[in-house]
Amino acid sequence: MLTIENEHVPISVSIGDTMNREPTHICERDLAELVRRFVEELERRGKVIRDRVRAEFVPEDVNFLPKKQRNISMNGATRFRYSGSTQEVTT
Repeated sequence: MLTIENEHVPISVSIGDTMNREPTHICERDLAELVRRFVEELERRGKVIRDRVRAEFVPEDVNFLPKKQRNISMNGATRFRYSGSTQEVTT
């Protein structure tokens, strides 16, 4: 017979990703505040990753390409055509 004596309430979370090797540790006893800070950190990391990918893979002069060569597709994927080849970056 299983008896639960104490309910486990999470008070901390650690977040890491492949582009930023330094993890973020969030410790908070208030569960609503823990979730809020967790989501806030995920959004911040997502923005950093998007900005970095755009800086590394999207050419600065992409806006000067004719619309026929520049195609923004669904799901945030940006496709660029260069002399017959296509490069796709999801942002």
